[in-house]
Amino acid sequence: MEEQMSEQKPEEKQRPEWLIKPLRTLRGDIEEVVKEGKTSAVKIAAAETRRATGAEETVSNFTAPRSPRWDFGEVGRKWPIKNILIGAAGAILIAGGGAGLYFIYQKTNAPKPTTITVKRQTIINIEAEKVLDINNFDRPKIIAAINAEKISLPKNLSMVTNINFIKKTGATTTEAVVAGDFLKQLQIQAGTPFIRALEPDFVFGFHNIGQPEPFLILKTNAYDFAYNGMLRWENYIAADLGPIFLATTTVSFFEDKIIYNKDTRVLRGNDGVIHLLYSFNDKNTIIVATNETTFKNLIVRLRAAKLIR
Repeated sequence: MEEQMSEQKPEEKQRPEWLIKPLRTLRGDIEEVVKEGKTSAVKIAAAETRRATGAEETVSNFTAPRSPRWDFGEVGRKWPIKNILIGAAGAILIAGGGAGLYFIYQKTNAPKPTTITVKRQTIINIEAEKVLDINNFDRPKIIAAINAEKISLPKNLSMVTNINFIKKTGATTTEAVVAGDFLKQLQIQAGTPFIRALEPDFVFGFHNIGQPEPFLILKTNAYDFAYNGMLRWENYIAADLGPIFLATTTVSFFEDKIIYNKDTRVLRGNDGVIHLLYSFNDKNTIIVATNETTFKNLIVRLRAAKLIR
């Protein structure tokens, strides 16, 4: 019987369930959070320090979701997107301001367009002047332009109006037409030696004696060539200058005449009236006119201009 009693082992009493479970501690919670990768031990230690000083913070604070941020790698971690945008905007403003200042500098320092004109020598004194652009004009256009200007001339008696012929060489540049070019454009038949003997300066205009009378003053630097050229031109001058100078085409031959103490060659019409004349006022000046009154007036003006110079 004793053997039976010895073989029977006393039943072990089961422990209550609350004794089996391990106690839940703060350390265990911390280790669990760190293990799950939701925070780090360093951050938890910093939080504990703030809690001890009164700024309470729990482990759950470290697991709060962060606001989204653009990921620019290493640059993005050092420079947030807000700073990058502000820097880019500042760079654009600086570049724009620099470009604006450069444009203003270029505008203010750009060379201003200049009008280049060949100033004609004052051969005679005049009361009025008109400017006529004959650039690329042929003979018919020049004649038409001169006759159009003739209609609008001032009506004052004895007034001399100069027609200043110019040609445009650019958008803002012009230059005076020289004597040789003017006669070439007018297609006169006086010959090349005569054209070459002329100086650049000349005067073409109208003298009002109740009606506008045209005249032409040419300057020469070679008297012999100019004199021979004028004699040769006598055969063609009525045809060349007729549309501007002559009221009639019915004329005779040139003849000599002394006018105002000057040797003059005159061209009379069938009515015996002088319609055209020319003379060398001196060895450097040729006068072409339509009547004796204008011729005398021009001689006086030439003398006066010479005294002034």
